[in-house]
Amino acid sequence: IGVTLGSSSGDDFNVDSGKLVVEGDTGNVGIGTTSPSSQFSIGETSGTPTFTIGRTGTNPTITAGGTNTDLKIASVGSGGGLSFDTNGQTRLNINASGNVGIGTSSPDTLLEVNAGSNACITTDRSNSGAHIQFDSNGSEKGSISESGGTVSYNPFTGSHYGWIDGSCELGK
Repeated sequence: IGVTLGSSSGDDFNVDSGKLVVEGDTGNVGIGTTSPSSQFSIGETSGTPTFTIGRTGTNPTITAGGTNTDLKIASVGSGGGLSFDTNGQTRLNINASGNVGIGTSSPDTLLEVNAGSNACITTDRSNSGAHIQFDSNGSEKGSISESGGTVSYNPFTGSHYGWIDGSCELGK
């Protein structure tokens, strides 16, 4: 059964069987599905949404591509926050305090990266120069740079721990 609004010569709005559905029981709206599983579903096939805006529990969720396949963006917990999931795993989390976690769902600092046994950060330049720069009040204070395959800490002063055999005079 189809419903057409507009003139028969040039339909302005067309609701066709299975093209646009509003379920009376749930209020869910679906485009391209006869049984939308959330508040707004587009192109859903057998419970796997192509694009869904809805809720999981009490947290709003946007899912694109389907369950555990492509992308899920959801609010996190009662205090707020945001998570980005792919393939059923949280990849990036911004908590209510504004802390960002990559590879962790509960970052304790402004940026926390957890890569397991892999390198946490890799930098790659097309030429020599700073890979990491340290600023204070808008002024560069130091950097880690590379030139011709040599890594330098610029300028570098700091504390170093050491272990010596035997005794040593205090302050040396």
